[in-house]
Amino acid sequence: MLVRNSAQIQFDRADRERILQRLMQALERLPADPAAHTKAVCELLAQRTLARYLTEDRWGRLVIERAKVKAEERLDGKYPIVTSDDMLSTTDVALGYKIAPPPRFQMIEPVAPEAARVTL
Repeated sequence: MLVRNSAQIQFDRADRERILQRLMQALERLPADPAAHTKAVCELLAQRTLARYLTEDRWGRLVIERAKVKAEERLDGKYPIVTSDDMLSTTDVALGYKIAPPPRFQMIEPVAPEAARVTL
């Protein structure tokens, strides 16, 4: 099931813009001669966050591929929810996901209200 979170859309857009700005600055620092394959080129291609938007043009220079950026824009605010129970409806899955506590809080045991009070 694919879920769309409208609050996440702005976050994803801002995050991508920050990454693209960082990428443009890194590309400006590269040497103009594509034959001068530097360590900086390898470092850019090794970073998965940055390399997913890069491609080489026919002269061997790194450029930002706008089609990849557009493809990422279509996924803003969307994420999959997977369940192994095929008897649940999409509404039940969505409500169960929304109501379920985050995994980090499932291990905490509840404390009685009297034990939680602190008196000074």
